[in-house]
Amino acid sequence: MERVFLILLVPIVIVCVCIFDIHDDAIIPSDHKEYNSAYYWKTTFQLDDTERQFLATHNIERLYIRMFDVVENTLFGDDETRVEKIVPNATITFREIVPVSHIVPTIYITVEALRIMDGEQNDWAEKIVTRIMNMCSYNEITGVDEIQVDCDWTATTKDIFFKLCRAMKTELTKRKSTKDIALSSTIRLHQLKQTPPPVDRGVLMVYNTGSFRNPDAKNSILSYDDVQPYLNSLKTYPLHLDFAYPMFSWGLVYRNGHFKGLLRDTDISSLHTEKLSDGRYQILRDGYISGKKVVQDDIIRIENSDYETVSKVKHAIDEIACNGHSTILYHLSSENIKRYEEDEINELYK
Repeated sequence: MERVFLILLVPIVIVCVCIFDIHDDAIIPSDHKEYNSAYYWKTTFQLDDTERQFLATHNIERLYIRMFDVVENTLFGDDETRVEKIVPNATITFREIVPVSHIVPTIYITVEALRIMDGEQNDWAEKIVTRIMNMCSYNEITGVDEIQVDCDWTATTKDIFFKLCRAMKTELTKRKSTKDIALSSTIRLHQLKQTPPPVDRGVLMVYNTGSFRNPDAKNSILSYDDVQPYLNSLKTYPLHLDFAYPMFSWGLVYRNGHFKGLLRDTDISSLHTEKLSDGRYQILRDGYISGKKVVQDDIIRIENSDYETVSKVKHAIDEIACNGHSTILYHLSSENIKRYEEDEINELYK
């Protein structure tokens, strides 16, 4: 049961308060500082000049780094040849030391993997925390005072996730040396109406607010109309929240009205297309982009997280949340940085 995940515990890597005006039992962390922050969501940590300058110019002091995903393994065998049903995937490789003072190792857990963990959360908490701490040690990541778990849990998987969080907090308490290591969790908009997970604080992911499977949606990355119905829930949400906003774009491929795939590369200049409306393009001739085939009559919808929309949503949230929360941009890459003017980035962090 433990063979694959335990083997991977030794990572193969190179040089590695916002207080809402609510009831008295709100969870308010006193030691959580407000910093300009960003997510790093690549499988290799190696900054280019644009990214390095971004960190310095905007005084980024906290970086949430995705260390690995926890996913279901579809290749396990019978009882005699059985291997782990859950494995780490897309582990990050560090090519340089992280030049930020506060680093939050972050892991993403799929809902399928979460279901498999049911009843064994203590074991998986120990494995996950051990792997994170080993990676930090190996890659000279020191001073970690927080770990974050990212999972799109729902009402049917809430109990499993909450038990995992409690087990991870227990595991982190066992390992503390001179100071505590906090546990945080991402929070989706739809989770605001659920009981908060048993963590020290959360990050509200203010992106991916619409359904990318809907061919008629205008923008599934971020829409004020999608966010607005959830704003009232912020007023009574009893967990400290920081807020993450998008700065990325993607392309969505539809065939005969059905979603076929997501394109991280939005440069479609090599394809033969006809521009339609609302960022949509019709494919006129079969071709390839990012290693994926598109065929004649496919529709590609290019979506962006434009400054005007992000700013409008952030302003609405700032009117509800008082001082003391951090702004986090998702995610750090030169391609994303170049989509914004310098003063726009300054305003978002302001």
